[in-house]
Amino acid sequence: MSMVLKSSLTAVLAAIFLALCPAARAAEAKAPASLEEQLQVLSSALVESFNSGDWEMLELVADGVKAAGLKGPDLEVFALTSERDAALNTAMGMWPDKNRILVWGLAFRAKLGGEKALAALREKALAKLTPVEQPKPAKGGVFNPEEYKAWSKYQADLAVRNTALLALALLGNKDAGSTAWETLLKAEPGAGGWGLTASPLVLAVLAAEGEAGWKKLAGFCSPAEGDGAEFGRRVTVLASLAALANTDRPASHAQAFKVEGKLAKTLPADAGATLRAAFVKLAEKLPEAETANFSILFAAGAIPGLTGDEAALQALKSLKGRCKTGAAGQWDKAIDRIISPPPAKQPAAGGPAKPDPVPQKETF
Repeated sequence: MSMVLKSSLTAVLAAIFLALCPAARAAEAKAPASLEEQLQVLSSALVESFNSGDWEMLELVADGVKAAGLKGPDLEVFALTSERDAALNTAMGMWPDKNRILVWGLAFRAKLGGEKALAALREKALAKLTPVEQPKPAKGGVFNPEEYKAWSKYQADLAVRNTALLALALLGNKDAGSTAWETLLKAEPGAGGWGLTASPLVLAVLAAEGEAGWKKLAGFCSPAEGDGAEFGRRVTVLASLAALANTDRPASHAQAFKVEGKLAKTLPADAGATLRAAFVKLAEKLPEAETANFSILFAAGAIPGLTGDEAALQALKSLKGRCKTGAAGQWDKAIDRIISPPPAKQPAAGGPAKPDPVPQKETF
């Protein structure tokens, strides 16, 4: 290939280079010149996509690779090298999500016309999994090794299947949204998720079906329209939608370039009001058993405008005293923190304020 940059590749590289290196705006920064350097930038961008879940970056890299004319064995080596580097990347002290790297790698190849990769992606998305219940520790708090191994494998298989459905939806496969929706209605052990993580299944429905998907998901959060699904699953969907809708939440800024950020832009203007109304209905029917995992409080803390909505605020206050386990004090304290968040720390003389410690799951 000619060492002269094609105009289409120049544009792609410029976008990627600026995204990866904000300092590139400085006069001394140099854009990649040789083909080798250009491919290194593309590979670094793909690693970033694999590790962060940035779909738009994956699409940019696919455009760049196509413009560079990379095909056949050279393309496969490029993809494998990026997957290896992503799997070994422990920057910021975080372990890479190897399940997403596997799926994103297949999606990257499928985006470039790889029929085998697309077939493999579909196979993973449609995998029929045998549910495995979470093992309970024996006396002394020790798990049975075989039971724990089976549970861990099941969790990994769930993550691959759900992420594959999301990838197919992002590739334009409408059937992936229908399959994700049907999967959401099932009560699979361990499939619900925890906290404010937007479930790949929720994201797949939104990516494939847009406004119609939003209406189905928002309706699912209402006990009157949930078709008999378990309460905990409704709350998980509510928390996922709240995480997308609340663009003022600090973590949402880190998601701006990820799939979550891409789909958050498609939500309707009244998304917050819809989620607040759903929360009121769920709070009225909260089973005592559901106070054990704090999921509804995770959702409440993320729903935009909740404390400014009188009906939603009263519904939240009505949950105080509902937890009858040993975590009752933490439950009520978490509600108080949502209603009256602690003031932000002011910078001390001589330096910026230290960030608040990350709260533990059981406290909020």
